[in-house]
Amino acid sequence: MQKLHSAAKEVRQRKGVKPHVQRRVEEALILLANGSTPEPMGARSESTYLNFLRNVYVDAGLSMVALCAIGLGKSAIGFLKDSIYLELPAMIHEQVAVLDSESLKGLAEGYPTKCEVELLLTQRLVANSLHRYTESCS
Repeated sequence: MQKLHSAAKEVRQRKGVKPHVQRRVEEALILLANGSTPEPMGARSESTYLNFLRNVYVDAGLSMVALCAIGLGKSAIGFLKDSIYLELPAMIHEQVAVLDSESLKGLAEGYPTKCEVELLLTQRLVANSLHRYTESCS
């Protein structure tokens, strides 16, 4: 949580992020929306990162997904202990009022809204279920 608090403070002070950090945020938000990255990642790493981002999104929203991309990144998330990996989204939710800022919300603008992301996630779940069902019938 300390890394997230530090990153949130820096974003507030800068009123934004540096260009290379902006790319990390964009990658995280695209991954969340599309279920895949524009650049290849290892399958396990992408799956772990995507699942974490989904959990943060459900618990705390897009601005907190952006903060996780800024403050933690995919490598750190991939190396989290299971207990922290599972508990961190709820801990972030409890701290949203302290962590969130207009700058973070601005970083998430222009990306799919909550409803659009939920629709994409639901469509993928249905498509995956249908695919598994048709394979099992073959």
